[in-house]
Amino acid sequence: MTARPRPVTLIHVVLSKGIMFVEWGAEEVTEENAMTVLAEVCELSAGEAYPLIFELHGIRTVSYRARKALAAGPWPATRVAIVANAIVDQTAAYFFLGRHPTPCDSRMFVSLPEAMTWVRSCSVP
Repeated sequence: MTARPRPVTLIHVVLSKGIMFVEWGAEEVTEENAMTVLAEVCELSAGEAYPLIFELHGIRTVSYRARKALAAGPWPATRVAIVANAIVDQTAAYFFLGRHPTPCDSRMFVSLPEAMTWVRSCSVP
């Protein structure tokens, strides 16, 4: 019997020029890595809300518990843009946006420049 290699999860969170970026690559989004992303975003935001861009790469499944954790937040965001150029990533993004309303405007994009233009157009009081 050959052991199947465990899928690699890439999570990179950075705050740059007033925009929070989350690069997320994983075959399966688990509750554990959903909570890791939320904790890193909250830590970097230090109590402030920023436009938030998620870049998704290679996601095949999102566990039920991960969906619950992601929906519960709280996300310190003024706008949420999800960048997904693979059809599976787009399907996951549309499903999530449709099932879990965000407390701020949110949209799905296929390119990072479009997402950046949109989040920068946000006027925060």
